[in-house]
Amino acid sequence: MAAIFCYNGFNMSWATRRKSLFTLGTIVFILLIVGIPGYFILNEPPTCSDGKKNQDEVGIDRGGPCSILDITQVTPHTVLWARSFEVIPGVYSAVSYIDNPNINAGSDAVPYTLKLFDDAGILIAERKNITFITPNSINPIFEGGIATGERKPTKAFLAFDETPAWEIRDSLAQNISVRNQLLQNEESAPKVTAEVVNTGVDSLGDVEVVVVLFNRKDNAIAASKTIIGHLGVGASEPVVFTWPKSFDVPVSRFEILPRIPHQ
Repeated sequence: MAAIFCYNGFNMSWATRRKSLFTLGTIVFILLIVGIPGYFILNEPPTCSDGKKNQDEVGIDRGGPCSILDITQVTPHTVLWARSFEVIPGVYSAVSYIDNPNINAGSDAVPYTLKLFDDAGILIAERKNITFITPNSINPIFEGGIATGERKPTKAFLAFDETPAWEIRDSLAQNISVRNQLLQNEESAPKVTAEVVNTGVDSLGDVEVVVVLFNRKDNAIAASKTIIGHLGVGASEPVVFTWPKSFDVPVSRFEILPRIPHQ
């Protein structure tokens, strides 16, 4: 009976040991599969897209080392004015001046709505589009080829459909020089010519150039826009703006304003 007891005791000891080893192996396996990835997840370094306010950010993923700025870090932009101009009967163009006083803040894609009204306050035409806002500058937003039929707009109104998403941006327009500006044929078919020069150290693409003409009362009376697809370092490009008929009042001055989107 003693021999049988020892044998059974030996079997019970081995079974217990085997069960313990199995349990220990299961725990180690769980630690390897769950614990190690969990450690890296919990200790993942902060980024500007982790949905957390960390690393000295002003808001969640905004400010600090992040390129996207918090709304509290920027001065609101201002729509200074908007005007529409008859190009030919039934077809108008319009331009609006947007002032962005922020030295190093711009926005790449801002949806807006332009509306034209007649003297009775009735909506004649509406144009929706997307623009960009460059830092520390007046941003002219131009819309052309607006059909109005037989109705004549007397008021233009531009509003942004969303609050701009501000990001850290350099003012690339400072690398553009506009030279040899000239107004010709004012009494018949007005034409403005100029030369746009890249004075910076990088090539530029999609350079938007807007011209706005003013009368003696400093009210805008006409505008136009052209785009230079590529402007290499040190390169120059002629720009020409034309209108099919003379203006109703003499031109006192004109401005040529280049804008460059984020490259």
